[in-house]
Amino acid sequence: MEDEKMIHIIDGLLDRTAGLLFSTDRRIIFKGLSLDFIEVIPHEKITLIQYVDSQKIIELATEEQKYMFEKSDPYFADQFCKTVNTFLKGEEIIEVSKDSIFELLERLGKLKESGILTNEEFTEQKQKLLDKL
Repeated sequence: MEDEKMIHIIDGLLDRTAGLLFSTDRRIIFKGLSLDFIEVIPHEKITLIQYVDSQKIIELATEEQKYMFEKSDPYFADQFCKTVNTFLKGEEIIEVSKDSIFELLERLGKLKESGILTNEEFTEQKQKLLDKL
């Protein structure tokens, strides 16, 4: 992920596994609590990504598989989907507000404290967010 540009990041559940959902300029990555649980979906395989408010899930589909990411905060889930869809369409992404970046930094800190992120992963993602300020 070092040579990829971070587009958005949120926390959520996939198959009852807590973790982070990253969107980069090349792919979407779900990194679970356990270090060996990683799901990688290249952008070119994505056929649909949307937030389903009634179920509080992010629905992501490829031709081969459908993923359901549970997300309790509708605002962040909706923003994630909108940002990814904008990027996938090749449109210019509107910069994230400073308040949103600070909220994401706070969430990163909590994920590091709970052991989801290693110090190295935390530092890398924190720097990417700070670069957006």
